[in-house]
Amino acid sequence: MRWVKMLAFAAVVALTAGCGAIPRILPADSAGPPTAVASAPRGEPPFSPPRACGGMLSPEQRMYLDLVYEMVRQGQYYAALAHLDQLEKKAPPAPQNVYLRAEALRGIGQPDQAGKLYRSLLEGCMAGYGLHGLGLLAADAGRLEEAEDFLVRAGRERPASADVHNDLGMVLLLEGRRALARREFLTAAELNRADSLPVENLIVLALMDDNPEEAERLAKHRRLTDDDLDRLTQRARRLAEQSKTGESAPMQE
Repeated sequence: MRWVKMLAFAAVVALTAGCGAIPRILPADSAGPPTAVASAPRGEPPFSPPRACGGMLSPEQRMYLDLVYEMVRQGQYYAALAHLDQLEKKAPPAPQNVYLRAEALRGIGQPDQAGKLYRSLLEGCMAGYGLHGLGLLAADAGRLEEAEDFLVRAGRERPASADVHNDLGMVLLLEGRRALARREFLTAAELNRADSLPVENLIVLALMDDNPEEAERLAKHRRLTDDDLDRLTQRARRLAEQSKTGESAPMQE
């Protein structure tokens, strides 16, 4: 009965949360869901550790972890940490718990603690998740070469992850390697057609390459508004200026 009450409470929290997301490189900053008609997502689901990962988790525990993931995805980091504490009173932390705790700690600005947890995953069944997290931490700190290395390794572990491909593409873009970045954005867009972020990054890339026709074609295909296109145009200009001056570009907006 206690599990039922906890799950019900977590479900309400997840369903009534705002529209934030797990911090990713250049997250979409328009309000509301994607405006395009999205087909069913392909590739790796957003949170899909191996079934055997973490030992004998009960169906209730697995469901609870999925709900905690939703809290993290929606930016409810402190609530997620509290629920992870509650969950770990019932059973030792599984690798999924460790990953979600690291994501929440990264979200509240505790990179050192998050990094330790990500590194603890590198020898186990969720190594790809740990490498991805370390790549994002390095990118946040402006260490692009290190970020690229972690994200390339994460891609080897999770080749069907749209998030990994998108984030690697953004690092490559910030390094000035636009052709390689475009390939990663295209891969991410095809793996998860429900996510507008890879397409938005493709639009930014087209604008930086002085190809407004391609940018408009992508925006029209994605059914973005004029305001969306203006926002992405401003983003492209900022990135272009940062590339010229050699500034360290912010990894999140």
